[in-house]
Amino acid sequence: MSRKFEKVQVLLQGIPFSLTLYSLPLAGLNIVLGVQWLQMLGSVICNWRNLTMNFYWDNMARQLQGFCDQPIQVASLKEISKEFRQGHSVFAICPQSTMHEPEESQSPSMRQILDKYTKILKEPMQLPPKHEINHNIPLKEGIEPVNIRPFRYAYFQKVEIEK
Repeated sequence: MSRKFEKVQVLLQGIPFSLTLYSLPLAGLNIVLGVQWLQMLGSVICNWRNLTMNFYWDNMARQLQGFCDQPIQVASLKEISKEFRQGHSVFAICPQSTMHEPEESQSPSMRQILDKYTKILKEPMQLPPKHEINHNIPLKEGIEPVNIRPFRYAYFQKVEIEK
């Protein structure tokens, strides 16, 4: 159930804001300041290297400073388990590189498979050719396609309901 809270007083780094907040089922986040909040600020100058935002608020120049005290480090399974047992939210971030792996770091068996299927695995440079028969799903006369959400509830609510 989503609830709306009008004129909530929020103090961000000493700068008071009056915001409209929505209660959302997001674990691990205290508040999400989105586009509606940024629109309130008007023109904003961001320095991504220094993690600063400069803007005018209540006819005064203001600055918000991001935190970058510690570099991101790999957490051990023991540390993650401890956080999880204490009821904290645990998130896993798995970035994937779009760069291809250098050939020398590939195993010989992987290299053999890639060489065997080079025609299949090469990156397409054009659209596939047109076929005489395209796939279609015939509908009964006068019936409109179904246009409903696949699930009425979010996955975590659905699992709880099913219990």
